[in-house]
Amino acid sequence: MDGFIIRSIGLGVLLPAVLAGVIALFGRAKLGAWAGAIGVTVGFVAGYIGVQGMLPFVPRTVPELLPALAIIGLLWAYVERFWLHSSTLTWLLRLVPLALLELFLYFRIFSGRITARFNPWTTGDIILNLAVPAITIALIWVFLTLALPPANATNIEATDADDSDNTPAKRSLAVVVTALIVLCTGVAVSLVLAGSAIVAQIVGALAAALGAVMVLAWVFPAPYLSVSVVPVIALVLGGALSLGGFFAATLPWYGAVLLAVTALFLYVGHNRPFMMRVAVQLGGTAVLAAISAFIAFQTH
Repeated sequence: MDGFIIRSIGLGVLLPAVLAGVIALFGRAKLGAWAGAIGVTVGFVAGYIGVQGMLPFVPRTVPELLPALAIIGLLWAYVERFWLHSSTLTWLLRLVPLALLELFLYFRIFSGRITARFNPWTTGDIILNLAVPAITIALIWVFLTLALPPANATNIEATDADDSDNTPAKRSLAVVVTALIVLCTGVAVSLVLAGSAIVAQIVGALAAALGAVMVLAWVFPAPYLSVSVVPVIALVLGGALSLGGFFAATLPWYGAVLLAVTALFLYVGHNRPFMMRVAVQLGGTAVLAAISAFIAFQTH
């Protein structure tokens, strides 16, 4: 038991945090905010491998699917930069990875339940299990895109006129990342209470990777994260909520959607004074995450 705890902390928390922090800090000079996205992805995948083992070429289970979604998210963010000049085209093309994920879920992950001899899924079950991942991923994707700076950001613009050195404004990203970690923690706690500790542990690796970036953002204010990391986080968190929390455990679909809606607080209050922004973004995220955890506890 002690060995399991040490391994979980060392490989599932410290390893992703160290890798994400090192890549984000030392890679920023050449890669800009992309260093943070790469660091979070590499740290998260390394944390998964540390606690779950090597990735299969084709995922067969929900836990195996999450690191694959992170890699796909990073690749999609890289390809997406070629048409980011058109917001309409960008949002239309974002339907492509969602559609491909839905097809993969239907034919690979859900096929056993759909064709089961005893108690197979009804048409309503199939629609709900396909709709919830799309909704949760889309909500997190939209709100996080609004909250993070653009991929080509080189500094954090100051907006607090009442602060002479603009330090609070420069740390606005740190507040968003901190609120994002609160959201990840809420997801992990809800999944544990819903009976999916494995998926919760995987989400913990993502929170650890983001934690390293959060420390950097507070100590050395700079855009260590940008919208380039959004597909990674949206696919992993949305997938964990709707698949690990609804399909593989007992978290009801409305609990998963509520946690996805919580991502709205990553953006709300961004144009307010610094302390109000902290209160709204951190407080709102924590309250809704706590409500979702309570729902998971009550329904397990």
